[in-house]
Amino acid sequence: MSQRMFMIERIAYQPEPHRADQFKVLGSTGNVYTVTIGSTPDCDCPDCEKGNSPCKHIIFVFLKVLKVSIGSPIWYQKGITPAELNSVYAGAPAEPSASVSVNSRVRDAYFKATGKEPPAEPAQGGSGGKRIAAIGEDCPVCYDEMTQKDEDMKKLVYDESLGGCGRPLHDQCFRMWAATAKKQHKDVTCVWCRSPWADSAGASQGKGKGASKTGVSYSSMGYMNMAHAAGISPRRDTSTYYHGRGHQYDDD
Repeated sequence: MSQRMFMIERIAYQPEPHRADQFKVLGSTGNVYTVTIGSTPDCDCPDCEKGNSPCKHIIFVFLKVLKVSIGSPIWYQKGITPAELNSVYAGAPAEPSASVSVNSRVRDAYFKATGKEPPAEPAQGGSGGKRIAAIGEDCPVCYDEMTQKDEDMKKLVYDESLGGCGRPLHDQCFRMWAATAKKQHKDVTCVWCRSPWADSAGASQGKGKGASKTGVSYSSMGYMNMAHAAGISPRRDTSTYYHGRGHQYDDD
């Protein structure tokens, strides 16, 4: 699966003996989809609603979250027997691996936007939100050294977007970088890796169109979109897709 997806929340949707859990999945362009794994696996994405099941979000939950073997026929079946479903949940890890979970900043933005109380225990960091130590290196904007004193006085900001590089620069330098981008009506990106930037409050430092203070907006098809909060591009990269005559792609 070449497109990065992350799990935000898992909900016990239906109890035994017909168990079904729901998974809130952050798609590659920031849309949040609901995947239900029960006797008939389902997703509310456009592909699945058109009858194209399993969609990539269902496959993601089976293979990456529930750790079903790719050699098993369960993940691509239209229906699952109670015995098969029990084996899936019995063999699944209690918590998803950090590589498929959103970091706590994005998770908290989601819970704030939905009016829910976040779990008492913080979510695993995930691959997004990592911080790369750079004490002694030069700031990419002013080229002055980034010191331990800068770190201790919280004068450094880090690229904490999902899929970002995690590298720092001076906070004041970043503010100037961001202001320049906004004046030019451009998205604010990481100086190092050019990934879309997400700040520590969960709201993007982008152009600010359509996103609330939580960094959450809604797509043209009505899906919650967290691209700004997660620091990912809301535009799908279709450069490697086959563009057949008259073909259009739905929201991702």
